[in-house]
Amino acid sequence: MPHALKAATVFGTIPLLLATIIYTIWRFTRWAWLETAGFCWLFLGLASVVIGIAIVVRHLWREFRASGQISGKTWLQAALISGVLLVNFPVAGFFTLSAINLVTRYTVHVINNSGSPIENFVVTGPGICVELGSIADGDQLQRHLHFAGDGSLDFTARQNRFKIAGQLEGYVTGGMGGETTIQMLPGGKFELQKRHG
Repeated sequence: MPHALKAATVFGTIPLLLATIIYTIWRFTRWAWLETAGFCWLFLGLASVVIGIAIVVRHLWREFRASGQISGKTWLQAALISGVLLVNFPVAGFFTLSAINLVTRYTVHVINNSGSPIENFVVTGPGICVELGSIADGDQLQRHLHFAGDGSLDFTARQNRFKIAGQLEGYVTGGMGGETTIQMLPGGKFELQKRHG
């Protein structure tokens, strides 16, 4: 393979590999500096892909000027390398949309340590009414929410014909990420643990 096409391959694979590494580590750690790195890498990766495409086009043009035609082997190599370069766009789109979804979703964890089953657990908030269903004693479940407006995030639970109600969050809004864990305790009591951002 000519050196020019090898260089174009490098310009296509480096942004792909680094974007994958940044996204994967951020997904598990949620380190804020990786969000900044990922955002910056979108522009650097785009520049790298554009340079790679320019190298491929320049190589094809040089071969055409030198011999009046482009060999089938060169066309195949150029097509494969162009594929590597262009796959950066859908991958970057997927990573971006996935990161936005993770940052803007609100997660509710429900842990039933009350000593008896919860017959129904319902979460209501701006634009949502999510029925989580029944939860056996000792079990837990979670749901991811996206709000459509402003307001409070509340819950109701039915247990042994009694209704338990409370507030998970005093104020939530669309695009707000966060997490609340509610632990249901005996006697209709509950404890909340919150994390934002």
